[in-house]
Amino acid sequence: MSRFSKPSLSLVYVAAKAVVQILQSAGVTCAAIGGLAGKLYGNPREPNDVDMLLFLSVSSHDQEHWKNYLISKDANFFTKAAKTPGARYRVLWYRRNRASGYGFEECKVDLLLAGVMHLPLLQAHHIQRIDGIPVVPFSVLLLFKLQAWHDHRGSLERWKREKAYMDYTDIRALLSLREATALQILKPWDDTVMFSKAFIGLSKERVRSLCLSYPEMRDKWVRLGLYDSEVDTLASLFGRVRI
Repeated sequence: MSRFSKPSLSLVYVAAKAVVQILQSAGVTCAAIGGLAGKLYGNPREPNDVDMLLFLSVSSHDQEHWKNYLISKDANFFTKAAKTPGARYRVLWYRRNRASGYGFEECKVDLLLAGVMHLPLLQAHHIQRIDGIPVVPFSVLLLFKLQAWHDHRGSLERWKREKAYMDYTDIRALLSLREATALQILKPWDDTVMFSKAFIGLSKERVRSLCLSYPEMRDKWVRLGLYDSEVDTLASLFGRVRI
């Protein structure tokens, strides 16, 4: 399989369930985030990989330990050199034989740690299962997809910048789902377990940047309580005043 080939959705699900089963057997709680979580909630785009958020105690091991642990428990897991030049870490993958019996297909697996990059240390009641896979709350997914758009857009690496438009289309799709409509009522942005005040502040800045690039999205973010169109209107008016 070429490294540019997209894995089948069934492979992504199999890989995710393998990660969950092994980690839960080791006493580690985890939940899908990223493109896989988006698909589980109803985003039509099929994910390119598995992004799994791990909720570890302070004394627990790092990502490299858990990559090696998965490899030790299931021979379908293995690592490849990272795409980033000079990177010392290796990237985790999951592989299985094709149904035809000829060759195999692969799926990249990213393990993310709660507490890093504002990723929340969720409690059990925050996590739900969809199609047998634990998934982060929709509100968490939406704001971290927004963060991905912001980070990819500003990256110095071309391949990351090219992912920004995909992030935008994901955000647009997520905002059209019934879960987004429910958020207009719930507005869970004050839940300090899921969101720090600093992260909500950054998210509002990212929403403003997103809406400057894609004005058609403003109304939905206003209804979610994360965009104040009046502030931008006043800023625009004062910006026109000459002394």
